[in-house]
Amino acid sequence: MKKKLLLLSLILIAAIWSFTATSKTRCSKLGIYLLDDIFGLDGVGKMCYESGLQLRPNKHPEQRKVNYNFDIRFKVKKDCPAESPVILIIGQSNAANSGLAYIYENKNNLNYNSEDNFCYELSEPVLGATGNIDSITSSIGKKIVSNRPIIFLNKSVGGSSIEKWVKSYSLDLNRTLNKILEKNNLKIIIWMQGESESIESSKNYFDNFETLKSKIFSNLNVKFEDVNFIITKSTYCYSNLGNYFARKKELDFQRELVRKKYKNVKLLEITDNLDDSYRHDKCHFNRKGIDKISTELASQINLILKD
Repeated sequence: MKKKLLLLSLILIAAIWSFTATSKTRCSKLGIYLLDDIFGLDGVGKMCYESGLQLRPNKHPEQRKVNYNFDIRFKVKKDCPAESPVILIIGQSNAANSGLAYIYENKNNLNYNSEDNFCYELSEPVLGATGNIDSITSSIGKKIVSNRPIIFLNKSVGGSSIEKWVKSYSLDLNRTLNKILEKNNLKIIIWMQGESESIESSKNYFDNFETLKSKIFSNLNVKFEDVNFIITKSTYCYSNLGNYFARKKELDFQRELVRKKYKNVKLLEITDNLDDSYRHDKCHFNRKGIDKISTELASQINLILKD
């Protein structure tokens, strides 16, 4: 019996060794899972990522739970250009694919897909964010005046607190930015987040923001202060109405601290100034809401790009 178990073990090990003998199979999701997670090597995914054979080795347990949209079946694939401006959109569901938009495609601009390191014609639902309806991305792109294609990167995560961004999502975002910024320039970041914050977490918002920006910009070829950073006053959602006014007061105070400290930060009244008539479920924005928000954001972006 022991000999049979030993023989089966040797056969299994030989099969796994044979499967992971080439870089292609070793750096596949199954290969990384077998070597890192089952055999505990805990370095294969990192090595594959750094060599460009695996673009998103989601080693952090929180990242494994994130259902990013990587469905390219109806997308038009393009090579990413060089020396193009990059606009990063991050935050929670109202920045992701949870809304309803009039504009669902913008063929003049591009959407970077961190899963395969390619760009695609910009369309909804946007690649890289959670959700499967519409985001604000194509609506913003359509309203921007530019003589060259803009690359949009949207890594928004529904229901995400700023603390979750600090602990989990910033790592994946930093790796993605390191890839796309090898040949392109990060011009603008739009941060639409706050609906998930509590009274307690709101009091730590400024400190969390400081940590988050440091993690996002770690080892990038650009400094935080050299990027235009737009913050929307996002706090309201029907599912988190308890102590809404107290939370909003604290978040407004904390966001103002951020704006005062950094000259590159622009603080906008949008989106908390839009009532339920701009939302399709008393939280996420409908076509009228996305149109209003994208118009405001595009006007700010056009001023930046004009400089």
